Amino acid sequence: MFIALLFGNINNIMNNNIIYTTYLIVIGALSYYFIGFEKEEKINRLDVTRVVFVYTIIYLMTIYIFGFFIGFVRNPYSIEIAKIIYNIIFPLAAIILEELIRYNIIKKAGNKKSLIYFITIILISITISRNYHLYPLNDGMAIFNFLSLLVIPTLTRNILASYIAYKGFYKINILFRVILELNPFILPIYPNIGVYLESIFAIIIPLLIYFGVDRLYNKGLGNLQKIGLTQKLLMVPSLLLLLSIVLLISGTTNYFAMAVGSGSMEPSIKVADAVIVKKTMEFEIGDVLLHVHEGRIVLHRIVRKEKVFDEFCYYTKGDANPAEDTYLICGENILGKVIYRIPFIGWPAVMLEKTFD
Repeated sequence: MFIALLFGNINNIMNNNIIYTTYLIVIGALSYYFIGFEKEEKINRLDVTRVVFVYTIIYLMTIYIFGFFIGFVRNPYSIEIAKIIYNIIFPLAAIILEELIRYNIIKKAGNKKSLIYFITIILISITISRNYHLYPLNDGMAIFNFLSLLVIPTLTRNILASYIAYKGFYKINILFRVILELNPFILPIYPNIGVYLESIFAIIIPLLIYFGVDRLYNKGLGNLQKIGLTQKLLMVPSLLLLLSIVLLISGTTNYFAMAVGSGSMEPSIKVADAVIVKKTMEFEIGDVLLHVHEGRIVLHRIVRKEKVFDEFCYYTKGDANPAEDTYLICGENILGKVIYRIPFIGWPAVMLEKTFD
């Protein structure tokens, strides 16, 4: 009764983070007062955590590798430390409190499935209510985005979280949600995998985790083998590879990667090659300069330089072009110089760009 009463006026507080967090604190405190709190299972926790963590990291690696080929979008949030803390503090508090409430009610429900369904539906409704305003339902595509990006992920993640809570864990749910829901606030870029793929992943990953955890229980958790040395050695470089890809493509370091969509530098740099660019203002004649001209990104070789006031400016020419470019390139239009070429790896990005041009 008290749960239904407390959630009764939820629409009035959905979009106020401070009030919503306070609301969850009150609900959590009342649930603790009336029904107590059971400690989390310890014996099986490591095995279940391993399954959830591994599948979640594989998911992130997969979409970021996809992003390397089909493109990324920049994080709309500031990536300054103070701003990151400000942006994640209330979502993090909401995740922790929601999962504590879910766990406590489901544990006390025991085999009363109706109560388990009830709290799951409530939490699904809350998430959709708090975010539906981001999806204006004014046409068929908007409705598709609403279902694919909000409704389906919310359903699958909450059903999985309730299942894991039923098995006796809440910290695992917090870990799972923090990795999936807070990484857009922290990482400088996010893979532009599209609505369709994102909805597919939203279904597949919770299903894989569910079957992985269910298999552990069916097999007998006491007989599980620990992660071997080979698996540990493979996981570390995989995570480092993921981090390197993110940093390289995001441009947050002194180096970044981009796909080549023009043949003006052939044969030295071909269409669909990827180039690694170093952010610098030190150039020599013969360097391949990445710059902006009339809103376009151009990759041409430096053939001449001249000093304008206190800085050097440059004339460039495409290796495949008969004449040098007629414009002078100065500091504010310079992006960097090419230091390495990777053949053919940029063709998916080039094909995708041509498709939508």
